This record gives sequence, structure tokens and C-alpha cells, in this order.
Amino acid sequence: MKTIEWIAIYAAVVSTIALSWNIINDLNAQADIRLNAEVIQILDLNHSDDSFIDKIFPLDPYKHYCQLRITNVGDRSVVIDEIGIEESDGEKSRLPFSRPPTFPISLKPSEFEICYCNKELILAIDKKIFIKSTKGKKWIFKISELAKNL
Repeated sequence: MKTIEWIAIYAAVVSTIALSWNIINDLNAQADIRLNAEVIQILDLNHSDDSFIDKIFPLDPYKHYCQLRITNVGDRSVVIDEIGIEESDGEKSRLPFSRPPTFPISLKPSEFEICYCNKELILAIDKKIFIKSTKGKKWIFKISELAKNL
């Protein structure tokens, strides 16, 4: 065989491996959600964002809130259409938002959304927070595990 034929064979093998690797990575890529929670007191309410939602649901600077930071840590975009509380018996309810988010929430990889809910959420330590995407995928977070940050 000539050198050119060996180079062609080598190029065909390398390109086949690269194509296979890209297909496998694309099939394994998925959206994944991380939820962080912390209790905060909002002291700086003098921001220039004079939005409609701020006028309807003003935050009290003397009250403590539970700040939920929902982050897409996966490789694909995700659209969230529901966030709520799941009781130990399976019953579901909405989170007690102080300023409700506008659904659906679209998150690209490494993007996040911050929601504020009443601090009383933390008192329900045996419950779980669930986040559901439009494609039916559901992430469940135990409040007792989130409470370690609080």
C-alpha cells in the first residue's frame, strides 16, 4: 500500500471515532436543575426596575424571605412550567411565593432564575419542593436538605 492510502485509512478511522463520540455525547446531554435556598432580608429596594410585578407584589424590607435560586446545570435548555410543594402523602400545592415567577421559565445551560417565597416554607421541613419541566421531567428536593444552607 502507498502512503496516501494509509493516510486515507487513518483519516477514515479518526473521523468515524469523532462522529461516534459526538453522537454519544449528544444522546447523553440533558437538562439538570440545581436548587439553592437561603433566608435573606431584602434591604436594597431602591432599584430602577419599576416593573409591573414589583408594583403588585412589593417586598417588605423588614421581613425575611426564602430565596430560591433555580439553576440549569445541564447541557440542554429547559422550560419549567411548575414549582410546588409535595407533601409526604403525595398531595401537591403551590409554593407560598411573595413574588410569583412568570411561567413558563426558560433556562439555557448555566442560566438561573431567582424566586422569593415566604420564610414559613422552611417550617415544613418534612415536605419536598418539586420542579417540573414542560417535557414532563420532574426534579424533587427535600426541604430538610435545603435547610442546611438556611
